[in-house]
Amino acid sequence: MFVALCVLAVGCKGKPTHEEPAAAETGSAPAPHQPTAAELALPPETGTPPLKTTKPIDKPIFDKLGALKFPGFNLRPFNNGERIVQRQETQTFPKLRAIIIIEPCKGTCDPMDLAKWKDKPSLKSNLAPALQQAKDTVFEVGKTDLEGAPMIFTYQLGMARDPASGGGAYSDMYILYYNDGVNQATVMAAYIDDPLPTKEALAKIAPKEDLEKVAKAFMDAYTHAWSS
Repeated sequence: MFVALCVLAVGCKGKPTHEEPAAAETGSAPAPHQPTAAELALPPETGTPPLKTTKPIDKPIFDKLGALKFPGFNLRPFNNGERIVQRQETQTFPKLRAIIIIEPCKGTCDPMDLAKWKDKPSLKSNLAPALQQAKDTVFEVGKTDLEGAPMIFTYQLGMARDPASGGGAYSDMYILYYNDGVNQATVMAAYIDDPLPTKEALAKIAPKEDLEKVAKAFMDAYTHAWSS
């Protein structure tokens, strides 16, 4: 079976846009309406950069972040007192997941300088070996911003099939990294719905631009809630 590689995945300018699923063939009954991500209500944008923190996040803030809920998303939280991992999953088609990881910097966080990030081996930790080996896998590392605050992103898109088992793996994921030198946040936005025939089909139903909007929406929401 296929495995979606999204193990761990508000200031957005516009909502994600996707095409509707293909209409039924001529002569058949009309296909039932399936909501698309274009109808997805993301966390409202704040219009300002992330709030600066002055001390490592403590339990009261972890508890505060752990209680964040958003319409249209199912929450699956995890908090071990040292970091918080929030899984926010859409309730409609296509199924998307945003995974938010908030934790204090361990030692010194790398500044939001692309030169210091682009060669980090850890950036491929969410890309399965089979996808790393596939020649047509897309993997990008770049710099972006959220209301002027610099951030680092990766984008990965790939599909690998195993003819022997009939299975394989796929990934369509945008990961956003940010830290203010005291605390750090990672948001992973990914497609986790049914496997599609090709990676091009994945990119069509959940484009990079849409996953970026989802990642930035949750990055905005959580980095405005992480300051006491």
